[in-house]
Amino acid sequence: MTDGGMKERRGGEGGVGCVTGKRCLSRCLEPAAFARRKTRREFFRHKFDASVVGTKRAAIDIPARQLRAAKKHQRKECQSPSPIRKNLVTLYEFLARRTDSAFNAKVAHLLIRTNSVLAPMSVAKMAEHLKSKEDKIGCVVGTITNDLRVESIPKMTICALRFSEAARARIEAAGGECLTFDQLAIRCPTGENCLILRGPTGNRKARKYFGNPAGNPKSHTRPRANPKYSH
Repeated sequence: MTDGGMKERRGGEGGVGCVTGKRCLSRCLEPAAFARRKTRREFFRHKFDASVVGTKRAAIDIPARQLRAAKKHQRKECQSPSPIRKNLVTLYEFLARRTDSAFNAKVAHLLIRTNSVLAPMSVAKMAEHLKSKEDKIGCVVGTITNDLRVESIPKMTICALRFSEAARARIEAAGGECLTFDQLAIRCPTGENCLILRGPTGNRKARKYFGNPAGNPKSHTRPRANPKYSH
């Protein structure tokens, strides 16, 4: 760099004055050069400007931490090693594009999710949801399990990823039918008369350790230490 250029940066002849007399780039650069040094917040503020995007979010200062928090980190493709699961995702993504059906799009979305989200559902809960809805097909992207607390179940048509042996036997003994999702795509390609259901996702054992630490006031979190030796 020449002496004249250094003088301009340090506030010499023809440059912007500098109080410290040191090489302070943040304060001694020319206004045009300083304008090109955009921070991350300024970049996103310009990105969400109404004159650029065409929305009503003009002149709103959006902190960078909120922009990072709003970012979704969900799966975009199936990561299951099962080839049957991958074929079902391909099938229902195709049906969602060609039929414009929200049911097919929801099934394709759930097939991509992790197994911890696809909670199982018992035949008792299915009977409760399908009560007085004999013409509906109950669809669960997950597992259907048996419930010994219920003596009898009504006739139901259920579609799921898998059925336990006891649950399948009870459904078929009551005159019902157990379908897979490829059979459902042939019978109801648009999801007509299909009721999509999902089991409770908060009943996993791992969820009992989340929350307020064990031992704190009003804490119902399960302690990770063995309570037999914790005292």
